Amino acid sequence: MEKRELKFISSWDDGSVHDKRLSGLLKYFGLPGIFFIPTCTDLSDDEIKEIAKDFEIGGHTISHPTDIKRITGESLFFELAGNKDWLKQVTGQEITKFAYPSGKYNSDTIKALQICGFEYARTTLVGSIEEGIDKFRIKTTVHCRDRKEYNGLGWIPYARKKLKEIDGWGGVFHLWGHSWEIDKLNQWIQLEAFLRELTDNYIIKPYYD
Repeated sequence: MEKRELKFISSWDDGSVHDKRLSGLLKYFGLPGIFFIPTCTDLSDDEIKEIAKDFEIGGHTISHPTDIKRITGESLFFELAGNKDWLKQVTGQEITKFAYPSGKYNSDTIKALQICGFEYARTTLVGSIEEGIDKFRIKTTVHCRDRKEYNGLGWIPYARKKLKEIDGWGGVFHLWGHSWEIDKLNQWIQLEAFLRELTDNYIIKPYYD
């Protein structure tokens, strides 16, 4: 069967040491990714630099608060700008993308991100194949773990369902997760098999918008 084109992006949160394995896996398959790294990461500066050679790095706050909506004023700007400036210093990249810790945010968070120079922010909402319209409320397609939103399907069968929708109607496929979670749930084999399935069946077109 002839390969179809697929607009694809993956994104990964929290800056776990397992990002080293994950970035290697993505590089092997030639897949794009954004790694959202907090300053409280377990990764060393050198490890972040190594990941940044092949992938975009995004902001994820200094301390990864459980609910960023509770942080206001100077403390909020410290969390956002401090992390952004540190990542730029480590990687040499302009840091323009952000992922909300635990997916929590409000209008004040968005305003602060814009003031800090961010141009994009990703939520933890799943099920979307629409191309981003609101750059500060980016939705995803699949979180690579089982969730109630999948209505009883495992994450891989759910991902295949969304791919069929894209085949029929178009759209973008956004896979996201946490490398520490993949390791904790022992999902490395499943993830590798799914990434192989993607590259066997699709011509991947990196999508960053």
